[in-house]
Amino acid sequence: MTEELEQYEKQHDPLPALRQQLAKEFEGIVPKDRIDEAAERAIGDFKGAPVRAFVPILAWRRARASLTAEPEERVGTRTST
Repeated sequence: MTEELEQYEKQHDPLPALRQQLAKEFEGIVPKDRIDEAAERAIGDFKGAPVRAFVPILAWRRARASLTAEPEERVGTRTST
């Protein structure tokens, strides 16, 4: 990754806005730490994407799906049986 691209990504980090959107939507429904985890995981899933323009909306959709899924459907979580 070039230095210019790294600088651009730092300045245009979609994570804070994603956290804010999800927190507003899921406030009182989902614990804040789970919201943050879902946002970080969703953004991380697109880290190497060559086209960055759509990362915020794709990450939002992925994080939202994770937060609304039934416990056994959540990515990266385990349920005890």
